[in-house]
Amino acid sequence: MEPAVKEAKVSVAEPAVKEEKVSVAVPAVKKKDEKVFVAVPAEPRAGQSTLLWALAHLYSSRATTIVLTHVHVPPQMIPIMGVKFHVSKMSADQVRLFRMAERQQVEEMLDDYIHRCSEIKVKCEKLVIENEDVASGLVELIRLHGITKLVIAAAADKQYSKKLNKPVSKTATEIMQRADPSCKIWFVCKEKLICVR
Repeated sequence: MEPAVKEAKVSVAEPAVKEEKVSVAVPAVKKKDEKVFVAVPAEPRAGQSTLLWALAHLYSSRATTIVLTHVHVPPQMIPIMGVKFHVSKMSADQVRLFRMAERQQVEEMLDDYIHRCSEIKVKCEKLVIENEDVASGLVELIRLHGITKLVIAAAADKQYSKKLNKPVSKTATEIMQRADPSCKIWFVCKEKLICVR
């Protein structure tokens, strides 16, 4: 005789899951200021149309900062009493004093741009680097500061024509070729967009 086997069905109750909706106040993430770098030359009039284009097309709000960028190329010839002397023929103090005065002029030129921007309530900064070559200086600035937006003149305003469709200045052409690909570059002339890289 076989023992009787009882089958028992066991029901396992799943634990009750209680859904709750919880509201959590997440603080608003402050949007990082967007920076648009504008390369300006030593002559204030020459950089004016480049800056005006950037203000009209890339300045969007109070969260945008225009950074006036200038590469100062120290001259190798220094004028003294109407005669130019090579820096190697002068004392270190004479060269230092001349270069200090020159840097002061650059600062004043950039301050003039900043004053114009502040008059129209545009947040503005300046960034100056010294380099023997403007294109190399700008490429270095792009790399050092992680610049992602740069506006530069494609040519002098007097060289503008409707057929202009790429940079013609040596500096702009070099920057187009050598700048980090993560940097978007607008090439402008006479307040008109020529091309974008």
